[in-house]
Amino acid sequence: MTETSLSSAPRGSTQSQSLAQQGSGPKQGALQLRDQIDERTSEAGEQVRSFADALRRTGRELSRPGTEGMTKLSGGLADRLERMGGYLERVRSEELVRDAERFARKRPWLVSATAAAVGLAASRLLKASSESRYDESNGDGGSGSSWQPASHRTGSSESDPLSTATPGSAAD
Repeated sequence: MTETSLSSAPRGSTQSQSLAQQGSGPKQGALQLRDQIDERTSEAGEQVRSFADALRRTGRELSRPGTEGMTKLSGGLADRLERMGGYLERVRSEELVRDAERFARKRPWLVSATAAAVGLAASRLLKASSESRYDESNGDGGSGSSWQPASHRTGSSESDPLSTATPGSAAD
């Protein structure tokens, strides 16, 4: 079929519907992704604002003579978190990406330092978890098999060519 015959096909035809579905597949996926990002950022904004309220209440409850600095600090932090939560609640996904790109262009050193810190933390976490998995596999009840020298294995030492015991020696 040629392009002119496709465009002249009636709207209800199965060919035009399948072509419309094929073209809207990636677009529909992108729209769903945007909707999910918008939903998640709104939820995150609500949680941040809730945390800011809790921090503000805690600061007020703990205010005593001599702790004005801490009360002021917690109030200032709560105000910033409140603004950030409001931003996350109202921002759309396209605007969020644009703002993140703008931030990264203005402060590339901060983005690089943050990425390095996150990478270092992740590597330390992976190293610690791999060491504990290694210890578990070699410890009591571990499911992993560990290498043992031939002299420590059960069985006859005569069949082991690397064994230091000779037939007729004290090892028999």
